[in-house]
Amino acid sequence: MGQANDLWIEVPCSFAVLTVVALSYKFLHPNGGRVWKIHAIYFASAICTIVFLPHNIATHIFTDLTVTLVGAVYPIYRATKAVCTPFEDDDKEWLQFWMLGGVMFMVTTWVDDVIADDRIDDIWFGSLLFSFFWLYF
Repeated sequence: MGQANDLWIEVPCSFAVLTVVALSYKFLHPNGGRVWKIHAIYFASAICTIVFLPHNIATHIFTDLTVTLVGAVYPIYRATKAVCTPFEDDDKEWLQFWMLGGVMFMVTTWVDDVIADDRIDDIWFGSLLFSFFWLYF
């Protein structure tokens, strides 16, 4: 019964994170990695969020579903839009994303098989979530 109740919390949390990602992509513009201070602030805030977010909240946010939505479903939408434009630069960016994303998903499969600790899973999925978001920009 507990897993069914968790599902009612995890699905809205995952779609809320997806909404934040979509809105961020709409209002934040990629800088091509030229401003390192932004990256430093991003990684510091990501690490603090992953480490200091309480476990009972992280369990519902850093899930397989959230990582799949942010790391695969939304990028499929964005990559499809990029392919439909006449510009080639956006196609290259999304090809690079899919190459790195594929490696991260393969490593995730291995981590899931090797590590069975819930807290480590939260840290891993949180790291993946922030990494996929970082790759957008």
